[in-house]
Amino acid sequence: MANNIQVKFKGKKNSTSNVKIEELPNKGDYLNMDGQVLEVTKKTFHYDANGSVTEIEFDLA
Repeated sequence: MANNIQVKFKGKKNSTSNVKIEELPNKGDYLNMDGQVLEVTKKTFHYDANGSVTEIEFDLA
């Protein structure tokens, strides 16, 4: 069973969704967000006290 993680997409329009780890985009990838194609320019990981990833933020341009 694949793990889902909360992901924030930050660009002209911000959104949050739960994504399977295998589906996470990389820096330089392009995403179609509501018909607008945006490039992933930055990926930021947030960790809890145990070192587990709790959230990932993607900056889009």
